[in-house]
Amino acid sequence: MKRAVVINGSPKLSEKGSFSSFLAQQLSESLRAEKLQVFSYNARAAQKADDLESVFKTMADAEALVFIVPLYFFCLPGNLMRFLTAFETYLKEVPLKGVKVYAMVQCGFPEPEICLEAVQVIRYFAKSIGATFRFGTMIGSGGMVPATIDAPFMRKTRTLLMRTLKRIAEDIGLKDNAPIENIPIRVQFPRRLYFMMGNTQWSSMARKSGLKKRDLYRRPYIY
Repeated sequence: MKRAVVINGSPKLSEKGSFSSFLAQQLSESLRAEKLQVFSYNARAAQKADDLESVFKTMADAEALVFIVPLYFFCLPGNLMRFLTAFETYLKEVPLKGVKVYAMVQCGFPEPEICLEAVQVIRYFAKSIGATFRFGTMIGSGGMVPATIDAPFMRKTRTLLMRTLKRIAEDIGLKDNAPIENIPIRVQFPRRLYFMMGNTQWSSMARKSGLKKRDLYRRPYIY
C-alpha cells in the first residue's frame, strides 16, 4: 500500500474555521478512497510537540507529500518555512527514495493566480530534496469556502475542488510523470460583494476586541 503524507502548513493550531484543516481532511478522505495509507500532520503542532524526527521519518518513507499552504503576505507562513528547512537538513542523513510532491495553496484574494509564487517555492523545495514536483492547486477566496461549500452558487467550485483532490490521489499511484499544469480554482462570486463582506467581518472583529474601524488602519511600525 502506497503512503501519502499531508502537511498542514497553517500556523493555526485550532481546526475550527480553518480552510487549511478543511482541505487536509477532504484530501485525506480522497486519498483513502484510492486505497492509500494516509498520515496527516500540522507543521506547527509537530514543532511545538518537539516531534519532528518521527514526522520526518514518516515523510521520508512515503511515496507522496502534499503541502497545504495558506498564503501569508504573498508567501509561505514562517513556521512552514522553518519546517521545510529542518526537513531538508534531516534528509542529508536520510536520502529520499523517490517521492512525488504536490502543493495546495489558498489565499484570501479572489484571484487564485496570486498563489503561484508560493507554489513555485514548493516546486523549488521539491527539486532541492531530490523529489518530483507534480503540480500545484491554487485556490482563491479561501476564507469563504468552508462556510459556503454546500451553497448552490458553490456547486461548480466544489465539483472542481473534489475533482482536483481525486486527481492528486490518482496521480500518486501512476508511474507516468508527464508534466501536469497547475490548477486554479476560482469561486464564482461577485468580487465587489466579496470585499464588502470581508470589510464587514474585519470591522466586527475589531469591535469585539474593543477597537474602532479606524484602528484597523494603524501603522505602528512606520516612523
